[in-house]
Amino acid sequence: MNQEDVNLHSQMVQNYLKIVVEGKMIYANSHDVKKYIFGNLKEFQGYIFDMTRLRQIDSTGFGVLINVAKRLNEKQRKMVIIIQDPYMKELFFIAKFHFILSIVATEVEAIEALHQDRSEKWSISKY
Repeated sequence: MNQEDVNLHSQMVQNYLKIVVEGKMIYANSHDVKKYIFGNLKEFQGYIFDMTRLRQIDSTGFGVLINVAKRLNEKQRKMVIIIQDPYMKELFFIAKFHFILSIVATEVEAIEALHQDRSEKWSISKY
């Protein structure tokens, strides 16, 4: 893997699409990441973004996730992010993602969060 490498793949989990992001979500690969994710946004009940193997994210990577969340909100679909690494989790909390999206540690928790009718503290459309 070189500095810009990111590995993306997806699979169905129940009625949800799980998109796995491994490596780095940075400016150098943001176009490819965005293209892959938006190309996979079909009419699923919800989306799980598995970032357990994410090693690095910058503001551009956060921006991609915000754009995805806004698009899904327009379609009245939910997304959940799985993060286990304490450092990565801290970055997402610093960016206030926990106010607009569910951040969980496991796939089971992600499915439970998608089943819940979660009212957001902040509106994603105003983020």
